[in-house]
Amino acid sequence: MPKTRDEIENLKAEWREDQGWDLAESKGFEEHAVELGAYQAQVELEQREQAAREHEAAVQKLIRPAIDALPRRAGDNEIGQDVAEAVGSTVNTILRLVAEIVLPLQRQLERQRHDIIKVRRNGAVLLHGYLIGWVTAAVHGGVRPEWSWSRDHRTWHGEHKTRAAAVADMLEEMRVEVMQ
Repeated sequence: MPKTRDEIENLKAEWREDQGWDLAESKGFEEHAVELGAYQAQVELEQREQAAREHEAAVQKLIRPAIDALPRRAGDNEIGQDVAEAVGSTVNTILRLVAEIVLPLQRQLERQRHDIIKVRRNGAVLLHGYLIGWVTAAVHGGVRPEWSWSRDHRTWHGEHKTRAAAVADMLEEMRVEVMQ
């Protein structure tokens, strides 16, 4: 039985959110397989073209400082910006090859930088909780609540422990946080 235009558009929207299946083979939409297959091919082509544009922009961003460091015009036995910018020139090809090598490293370093920021942020949240706990300990005579961060529920929860046990647990939690 043919599906309505709204059902087809809803299926396309669902597929765009999670492209983990072949859209043309969607159950119940067999009569629309050609349309869905064409739509999937068009979207995938657009995504590949977008990825290629983003990759080219990243390569250009990496080689731009090297080109800018060269003199504007080439003199005798010199390489200038005009030569380095010419696509297909030896200098441009070498710069692009170096950028292709450096680009994955740059992206990896960027991911690691974000991971470090996340660990520092989580560590600051943990430290804040422990400081609150220690202030509570001073008020309650040497026994303080053991605070721990629940990532699933994003809440603090705890039970009372001695200061020495709390410090040992805190150090262990921080070690685990940094290792993850």
